[in-house]
Amino acid sequence: MPRSAPHVAILAGGQSRRMGRDKALVSWRGQPLLAHMVATARAAGAAEVVISGDPAKYAAFGPCVPDQWPGCGPLGGIASVLRFLAPRAAHGPAAPRAPSARAAAPEAAALPAEAHVLVLACDLPEMTPGFLRWLWSQSIAGGWTVPLTPPDRLEPLCAVYAAALLPILGAALQAGDFKITRVLAPAPQRRLPPGEIAAAGFALDIFRNCNSPAELTE
Repeated sequence: MPRSAPHVAILAGGQSRRMGRDKALVSWRGQPLLAHMVATARAAGAAEVVISGDPAKYAAFGPCVPDQWPGCGPLGGIASVLRFLAPRAAHGPAAPRAPSARAAAPEAAALPAEAHVLVLACDLPEMTPGFLRWLWSQSIAGGWTVPLTPPDRLEPLCAVYAAALLPILGAALQAGDFKITRVLAPAPQRRLPPGEIAAAGFALDIFRNCNSPAELTE
């Protein structure tokens, strides 16, 4: 649905329990995973790439958006970057920066509902610029667009989110419900099943992530 260049947010700063260290900074093919993901997003033609995480750790890789809901997992990071990027996606980078303090649930009228943000995990080294462009082109107005991998798994950390979803995300954060797929189950959505992804020319290996040293080696 969006015809402009994608605005991309890369989620970093997770707890990386299985990796044993910050996986965003783990070396992959001679550079940190986060640097590789930023380069992939830029190669996709992104209008802007920001990093969801602590500027003290990740500022060398690009502009950072601190988590306004720390300890709430990826859902808090998604809400934070969507709140920050949505006005910029609609009106350009001159819009005000998001505050770093913990935020209340955002008001629906405060953000342009037509704005979208492509959210990407920092640990998808096989992801391609071509897929990100295609995913962006498939996104729908007012909802979220998410790939589906076998057997029936949604990939919410490689998906496009509309600003119109922010009130739903904010209410879930206030209620302490942090599971993305459950929170957004009733929201407008477009699922991209494996057959459609394959027909568009993309292998499902692009969704392989690196949660542990063994997975990184593979």
